[in-house]
Amino acid sequence: MEKPFGIEALQDRLDHQPASFVVVLSGPAGAGKTSIRQGLLERDNNLRRCVTTTTRAKRHNETDGIDYHFVSEDAFRSGLKKGCFLEWAEVYGFLYGATFEAIAHALVKGGVVLLVVDVQGTTAWKRLLKERCVSVFVLPPSVKALEERLDRRNTEAPGAMKHRLEIARNELVKAAEFDYMVVNKDLDRAVSDVQELIRAERHRPWRTPGLLVEYGCGNVP
Repeated sequence: MEKPFGIEALQDRLDHQPASFVVVLSGPAGAGKTSIRQGLLERDNNLRRCVTTTTRAKRHNETDGIDYHFVSEDAFRSGLKKGCFLEWAEVYGFLYGATFEAIAHALVKGGVVLLVVDVQGTTAWKRLLKERCVSVFVLPPSVKALEERLDRRNTEAPGAMKHRLEIARNELVKAAEFDYMVVNKDLDRAVSDVQELIRAERHRPWRTPGLLVEYGCGNVP
């Protein structure tokens, strides 16, 4: 019986792709994580995205298999029992997670994989992938601006806005635990900021071991 694709297989694949790493964009709902990811994908053909899975309803401007894999809660929990998920979390009453299959598919062509993950889910990615995971916390210009963005989104049930803002304040406290923080006051500027940090991460010595070998310096620890 074929062994299911899991963390060991994923790490083995990454060992053979030293330049590959995962960039996790996280932050409170309405901060602009998905918009920043889209902007990055449009600017850099070497970036890939991992389509995560969720049990929440599809919004009018979303496409199944592109924005998310939309599944029932039963299907999601069945995947959990089978060990299909690298990480998962319950957010606002819905389940979100990334399957090993999804991340492996994104890594097929190498390069850098972009993920939009909730704040608690980022912890799992850092724990599993260590230096192969670069975490970016996306901040709104202010809590007031965040409230206005959520209001414009017009997808919140009555009373849900207050709950979202309470959770957002709790999530903002976690920002200092991330590798980077980016304020999304202007989308183009925020995309450029993340693009610059990805460019810097690509030049980490352990991501380009072959370059040092060319200079007779041997392998990087």
